Amino acid sequence: TAGNSWGNPHNDLGLVLAEAKRRGVEAKVYVEKGIYSPTTYKDHKVATTIQRNTDKNLSFTIPNNVKVFGGFNIDNNVISEGDRKRYEKGNTTILDGSYKYGPNPTDYINYYHVVTMIAKETGYIDGFTIANGAANGGDSADSFSMNKSFGGGVHVQNGTIILKNCIVRSNFSENRGGALYVEKNGANLFVINSIIYKNISDGDGSAVYANDKGKAFIINSTITDNTSRVNSNGGTLHVKASGNITTLNSILWNNYRNSNVLANISGGSGSDFTVNNNVINANSSTTSLTNSSGLYNFDPKFVDAVNADFRLAKVSEAIDKGINSNYNNIKYGSL
Repeated sequence: TAGNSWGNPHNDLGLVLAEAKRRGVEAKVYVEKGIYSPTTYKDHKVATTIQRNTDKNLSFTIPNNVKVFGGFNIDNNVISEGDRKRYEKGNTTILDGSYKYGPNPTDYINYYHVVTMIAKETGYIDGFTIANGAANGGDSADSFSMNKSFGGGVHVQNGTIILKNCIVRSNFSENRGGALYVEKNGANLFVINSIIYKNISDGDGSAVYANDKGKAFIINSTITDNTSRVNSNGGTLHVKASGNITTLNSILWNNYRNSNVLANISGGSGSDFTVNNNVINANSSTTSLTNSSGLYNFDPKFVDAVNADFRLAKVSEAIDKGINSNYNNIKYGSL
């Protein structure tokens, strides 16, 4: 059976996830470095031959209790889930929201969302780059009531998505949540030990938008160089309608709205945000933060932000500013 060993791999990640959904069992999926485009719909149905890869409604949907791990490299013997080399640039594994289907420069599409969750289930993604989604379908919903202008990278409508050791970059929305969008009571988005950068929204929440009681938890992560192209609010983190965002042990640095105005946090009220032990530009929140402590306003000194190396330089004051108790190993697994 294809996919039962590294010597006999499957060539379609979407079909593997669809099969995992059909079987309804706990599973781990190991994915070798490379670029992967979606081939299935949000309910795991496979696209027809004519539509395959070219229907903008396709996305990756992680079934309940399925964990998907990227960054494996067979040629270099990176074949263990616990091998930290999985996260090196040479082993980059991309869930790609763009697809080139022909030889001409214009022969490509961008999917409305790269990763989606519509069911009240829990999916887990570790070691991937989520890139190039474009939620530009107008202020309209698809057949699953998912707005096609919200959440270019990840759109969580119900259930829970856990992103760990991931990069979310170069995604776009024409309305809300350039990179990540979560909505509905009981919907949860966890971002752990990850990087969110160079995402753009023509509305609020260029990095994360939490709406309608949806919750986002950002832990040990870096959010930088995201842009909301609006003249007011425009926080890279934004809440509405009792959404909630918690950000712990993280860096929110140099995120902007129009006219190069710093905008890290906006929307809701102070109680809709919990912001503890973060490095954040001063005066970059339009919301008065009432649940916050340990906020530091100093340059985190990335090694090479221009070339997307967001490790902290040895001289960075941000080193050890987080608190271990903010991270729950039992719930999230070891870093």
